[in-house]
Amino acid sequence: MTREPILEVDGDQYRSITEAVVRAAAAVRNDEITEMQPLYHAIDSDALERLFTAARDVSVAFEYAGLSIRVDSSRTVFVDGEVESSLVDSDPDPGQEPGSEPI
Repeated sequence: MTREPILEVDGDQYRSITEAVVRAAAAVRNDEITEMQPLYHAIDSDALERLFTAARDVSVAFEYAGLSIRVDSSRTVFVDGEVESSLVDSDPDPGQEPGSEPI
Protein backbone atom coordinates (compact mmCIF):
# COMPACT_ATOMS: atom_id res chain seq x y z
CA MET A 1 0.00 0.00 0.00
CA THR A 2 1.47 3.33 -1.06
CA ARG A 3 0.38 6.39 0.81
CA GLU A 4 0.46 9.96 -0.38
CA PRO A 5 3.56 11.91 0.61
CA ILE A 6 3.23 14.57 3.29
CA LEU A 7 5.29 16.97 1.21
CA GLU A 8 6.72 17.15 -2.32
CA VAL A 9 9.53 19.57 -3.13
CA ASP A 10 10.98 20.39 -6.54
CA GLY A 11 14.70 19.88 -6.01
CA ASP A 12 15.50 22.20 -8.92
CA GLN A 13 14.36 25.14 -6.76
CA TYR A 14 17.49 24.74 -4.62
CA ARG A 15 21.25 24.89 -5.19
CA SER A 16 21.54 21.17 -4.46
CA ILE A 17 19.43 18.11 -3.91
CA THR A 18 20.83 17.82 -0.38
CA GLU A 19 19.61 21.32 0.42
CA ALA A 20 16.17 20.37 -0.92
CA VAL A 21 16.09 17.28 1.32
CA VAL A 22 17.10 19.18 4.47
CA ARG A 23 14.64 22.00 3.78
CA ALA A 24 11.80 19.55 3.10
CA ALA A 25 12.47 17.61 6.30
CA ALA A 26 12.77 20.84 8.31
CA ALA A 27 9.44 22.04 6.93
CA VAL A 28 7.69 18.82 7.95
CA ARG A 29 9.38 18.86 11.38
CA ASN A 30 8.60 22.57 11.75
CA ASP A 31 12.28 23.17 12.57
CA GLU A 32 14.83 25.65 11.34
CA ILE A 33 17.32 24.08 8.94
CA THR A 34 20.10 25.01 11.37
CA GLU A 35 18.44 22.74 13.96
CA MET A 36 18.47 19.70 11.66
CA GLN A 37 21.13 17.03 12.02
CA PRO A 38 23.62 16.98 9.15
CA LEU A 39 22.34 14.95 6.22
CA TYR A 40 25.58 12.96 6.06
CA HIS A 41 24.50 11.18 9.26
CA ALA A 42 21.74 9.53 7.21
CA ILE A 43 23.23 9.15 3.72
CA ASP A 44 26.41 9.92 1.80
CA SER A 45 25.40 13.40 0.65
CA ASP A 46 28.19 13.62 -1.96
CA ALA A 47 27.01 10.36 -3.55
CA LEU A 48 23.42 11.63 -3.46
CA GLU A 49 24.49 14.78 -5.33
CA ARG A 50 26.40 12.76 -7.93
CA LEU A 51 23.37 10.54 -8.57
CA PHE A 52 21.20 13.50 -9.42
CA THR A 53 23.67 15.64 -11.38
CA ALA A 54 23.77 13.21 -14.30
CA ALA A 55 20.63 12.50 -16.31
CA ARG A 56 19.66 9.06 -15.05
CA ASP A 57 16.54 7.14 -14.26
CA VAL A 58 17.15 6.72 -10.55
CA SER A 59 15.21 6.76 -7.31
CA VAL A 60 16.65 6.78 -3.80
CA ALA A 61 14.85 6.17 -0.50
CA PHE A 62 16.32 6.65 2.96
CA GLU A 63 15.53 7.78 6.49
CA TYR A 64 16.48 11.22 7.74
CA ALA A 65 15.46 12.99 10.95
CA GLY A 66 12.94 10.26 11.70
CA LEU A 67 11.29 10.72 8.30
CA SER A 68 11.02 8.50 5.26
CA ILE A 69 12.51 10.41 2.29
CA ARG A 70 12.46 9.59 -1.44
CA VAL A 71 14.11 11.40 -4.32
CA ASP A 72 13.25 10.45 -7.89
CA SER A 73 14.91 11.08 -11.24
CA SER A 74 12.92 14.29 -11.73
CA ARG A 75 14.77 15.59 -8.61
CA THR A 76 11.50 15.69 -6.68
CA VAL A 77 11.92 15.15 -2.94
CA PHE A 78 9.06 13.29 -1.26
CA VAL A 79 8.63 13.23 2.51
CA ASP A 80 6.48 10.17 3.08
CA GLY A 81 6.03 10.51 6.83
CA GLU A 82 7.57 9.43 10.07
CA VAL A 83 9.52 6.21 10.22
CA GLU A 84 7.85 3.53 12.28
CA SER A 85 10.58 2.07 14.46
CA SER A 86 10.39 -1.68 14.86
CA LEU A 87 13.62 -1.90 16.82
CA VAL A 88 13.28 -3.18 20.36
CA ASP A 89 16.05 -2.76 22.90
CA SER A 90 16.75 -6.45 23.30
CA ASP A 91 19.96 -5.83 25.26
CA PRO A 92 19.28 -3.20 27.91
CA ASP A 93 22.69 -3.78 29.55
CA PRO A 94 25.30 -4.35 26.83
CA GLY A 95 27.99 -5.03 29.46
CA GLN A 96 26.10 -7.99 30.90
CA GLU A 97 27.03 -11.47 29.69
CA PRO A 98 24.20 -13.18 27.76
CA GLY A 99 22.19 -15.48 29.99
CA SER A 100 23.62 -14.11 33.24
CA GLU A 101 21.51 -12.44 35.87
CA PRO A 102 22.36 -8.95 37.12
CA ILE A 103 23.86 -8.88 40.60
